[in-house]
Amino acid sequence: MPRFTVLTPANREQVAAFFRDWAALLLPVLVPGANVVVAANPLLSYLVAGALAEAGLERRGEIVRLVTTMRGGDRPKGAHEEFAEVSAMPRSMWEPWLVFRKPLEGRVQDNLRKWRCGGFRRPAEDRPFGDVIRSVPTRKEERALAPHPSLKPQAFLRQLVRGVLPLGEGTVLDPFCGAGSTLAAAEAVGYASMGVEKRRAVLCDGPGRGAEACSVSVELRRDPATTVSLHCRAKGVATRTKMPDRPSVPAASVDLLDAKLQSVYPRVPRRKSLVWTCAR
Repeated sequence: MPRFTVLTPANREQVAAFFRDWAALLLPVLVPGANVVVAANPLLSYLVAGALAEAGLERRGEIVRLVTTMRGGDRPKGAHEEFAEVSAMPRSMWEPWLVFRKPLEGRVQDNLRKWRCGGFRRPAEDRPFGDVIRSVPTRKEERALAPHPSLKPQAFLRQLVRGVLPLGEGTVLDPFCGAGSTLAAAEAVGYASMGVEKRRAVLCDGPGRGAEACSVSVELRRDPATTVSLHCRAKGVATRTKMPDRPSVPAASVDLLDAKLQSVYPRVPRRKSLVWTCAR
């Protein structure tokens, strides 16, 4: 999301339209009760929240990441000395992560039994999952592994990722996975994960490139079908699978695409982490 306040009404509508469209595409992929968590910022989170609700997701609150950033708190531009005791806006000391879910089938307990989703996993039996998580800016050691502009620290992500699967079962999907930090967090807590990123160079340099990851490259074309090409990375060694032809599969469903890849290319090892890099 843009961090800047200088957005025209048309820019703001573009942000809302993007997230409405994204949520509409996401809904068929989710099981009932699945959590949807979106990193935002205090200035624009209302646009995203409204768009996700309009698309049919249920709002379940938001998680506060307590972290002091470099945004805000400055004196008025061009008048620092004249208004030395004024901050043009509050210094940001928290980050909102919007929490939504796909509507349940029946009661929470019914949904948990059938779909294994419908809540958050407790950190401990006597402690509920909370909506405030203390954090710090990402350490330079982590940034050296993944030079991504909005990289989140593993200490924070592992708490969040562990919580989104209430029974510890299912797959964590990150449709904008960047350098793969969410996938790395899922791997650390023992969850299956899947990510999508259109910039291959960003992903291959990030923490999601780990030895246990199987990296699948998918080229998405702007036509009614998805054209699939494939390479895999297993145990840190990059390999390429020769493609007998270029199979076309529907672009709308993650499950269909995953099943098609595995049926056409059974030699690709099944690992805990599956990553798609997409070029459009």
